[in-house]
Amino acid sequence: MLLTKGSSWGKSIAAGATADDKAFAKNFGPHTPGFHTVDFNDIEAVSNYLESDPYCAAVMVEPIQSAAGTIIPEDGYIRQLRELTTKHNCLLIMDEVSTGLGRTGKMLGSDWDL
Repeated sequence: MLLTKGSSWGKSIAAGATADDKAFAKNFGPHTPGFHTVDFNDIEAVSNYLESDPYCAAVMVEPIQSAAGTIIPEDGYIRQLRELTTKHNCLLIMDEVSTGLGRTGKMLGSDWDL
């Protein structure tokens, strides 16, 4: 599974495997293996990872990151993620906890780009 850095997935053991908060990542575990991260907004890194791992089950992303401020992706990023995950036959998981149900002016934050 591929996730983006800087996202807030919660405080579970699985989420801790990709936590940017090193105190959390270090002091809790053992972490669930199989989670990999790339920089948010780096479509080339996502593409390279999916080319290298034909068994990647999913890419998980927040359409707008909110854990360390409000970070809005470049135009086309979410659409390109959709195209890549379709091409590589893996799921695209949108974590819409902070951006869903009209909080961005559309029903879902991902609706701005899809």
